[in-house]
Amino acid sequence: MGALGKDVLLHGIHKPTTGGISLDEVAALRDSIKIGDTLNYPRMVRDRNAAGALAERWRRVHVTGIYPHLVTVKGNGPEYPLQTITYTEMLTDHRIMSRK
Repeated sequence: MGALGKDVLLHGIHKPTTGGISLDEVAALRDSIKIGDTLNYPRMVRDRNAAGALAERWRRVHVTGIYPHLVTVKGNGPEYPLQTITYTEMLTDHRIMSRK
């Protein structure tokens, strides 16, 4: 249980960042992403098998905009709002860029 009785699920940084992330890495990633590319976006859902515990699920999304510090993405269908992913998140969590 987290603060104020809310569930907390830890996810995110998988790549050690002891040396930090260089500007060249961010620039190379920004240059490699094109509008229309497919990425994975994490979302939190209630798991029916674990008595309502939070579970992480991944959804395929398409890049709709490229900005200096982040990209905007949108899932298929009108029910998915525009969302953002930062380049730091992409560089530290390899699952976002995974093409599975």
